[in-house]
Amino acid sequence: MRKEIGRHHTVIFTLVRNPGAPDRRLHVLYLLQPPGPPTPLIAMVDYIIDAGRTRALAWQRHTARAVGLLVEFLAANAARLKDQGNPRVFALFAEALVAGTVDLDGCDPTGLFWEPKSVSRARQLLGAATAFSDWLENRHGVRPLNPVREATIAEQIAYWRRLDRRKPHALLGYAAYRSDHQARAQVVRTVDIRRKSTTAIGREVKAFPSDRIWDLLFTGFAAPGKQRSSVVYERLSLKDILITILLHGGGLRESEPFHLFVSDVGVDPQNPNSAVVRLYHPEQGAAPPDYVDPLSDRSIAGDREEYLRVRWRMEPRTLTEGRFKAG
Repeated sequence: MRKEIGRHHTVIFTLVRNPGAPDRRLHVLYLLQPPGPPTPLIAMVDYIIDAGRTRALAWQRHTARAVGLLVEFLAANAARLKDQGNPRVFALFAEALVAGTVDLDGCDPTGLFWEPKSVSRARQLLGAATAFSDWLENRHGVRPLNPVREATIAEQIAYWRRLDRRKPHALLGYAAYRSDHQARAQVVRTVDIRRKSTTAIGREVKAFPSDRIWDLLFTGFAAPGKQRSSVVYERLSLKDILITILLHGGGLRESEPFHLFVSDVGVDPQNPNSAVVRLYHPEQGAAPPDYVDPLSDRSIAGDREEYLRVRWRMEPRTLTEGRFKAG
């Protein structure tokens, strides 16, 4: 489960003879259709030769990988996708990239057993497959997998806001004219990776008065009827006190302490009398140290969404509903 298994494709770095041009070694995508021999995807070879003249080999490998994953997805879901339109199929592919195909019980009816990818990685793969589809549309007139559509007012505003944030940090930002972006702002792709994205809403910041924090901690969280107990964890609700300290002193938002793992809290190596609390992204943050390979006993470099599903058959609290939901 650590790596997708290519059952219907493979990528080989091999010599390609191109009449009228020097022979080149390219990453070629082969389709596996037993009992016949592997068949190269000729359109993919033409695309790499045409669009990759000035690209690095890493681009070839990445593009072949993205299209190969699309081939795997189409082959594994052929029965239920036969009556679906291109954008719908591509949207399901995008969801499989970012959410994976394995449920909490470890089952996967598709047989792909894909682990969820980070939003940035899923967008890279989706963009590479989209670029290949656009080339096929321009070269061979096929219907695009991810056509453009007219952007809504909100999407146009979001485009200009992203542009304004990037412009101050761009080396040639002073040379960017807004007229160059008018056409780009008016269209968007039909399919995009939208899940797990974070948004910030401007509003008045609320703050608890600092001069009353001690009253809140040691009076507000006193256990009813146990104020005279000599045991501190009986006299006070330590869990609520520690969460409040993180909110007030650490600047955490109200739901963020619920994403902490036990291993995220430890003793400060530079000051044994203090604690260090590390807050990770609930889905894309690094898995804790106890995520190890049972065969080699070596740590696995996965994310927390993968760790929770594989190790505990759970989901991050951002993705669940009910009493365990935390934003």
